[in-house]
Amino acid sequence: MIGRKWTSINRRYCTETGFTVPHHQYQNYSEGEGGNFKFAILKLMHNTPDAPLAYWCFAAEFLDTVCRYLSKQSLDGRCGSEMINGETPDISIFRFPWFTPIWYYCPTLSFPQDKMLLGFFLGIAKNTGDSFSYVILPANNRNDILVTRNPVTLV
Repeated sequence: MIGRKWTSINRRYCTETGFTVPHHQYQNYSEGEGGNFKFAILKLMHNTPDAPLAYWCFAAEFLDTVCRYLSKQSLDGRCGSEMINGETPDISIFRFPWFTPIWYYCPTLSFPQDKMLLGFFLGIAKNTGDSFSYVILPANNRNDILVTRNPVTLV
């Protein structure tokens, strides 16, 4: 957005605007934070070699969720969501590391097939189910993944 519409939005919400000098990232704090976040995603992908690069967006979403629950020294040892909502968040939803092999229950399979299937943990489902609903990649969608760790049972 440029021009009059941009100016009217800035005036309506009392937003201060300005320009930064090109190639001087220290003037724009979001540049550095974006770089730190990209580095964290790369580090997570490096530490989970079984994870395909196509799932980097799930890694970013998982890291974003985890970072909202981390305490910060600048907030006197509290996390951001605790400062906003006023109550300590429940961290028990973080049961599994990202892209770890897990067993999940599939009720649609019939006898003699086993209803417990192998999958990979991608993140926490935010818009469906209860707080213990997860996003799982079924292992049959990724036949070329070699499971090097023991699968974790989803309880």
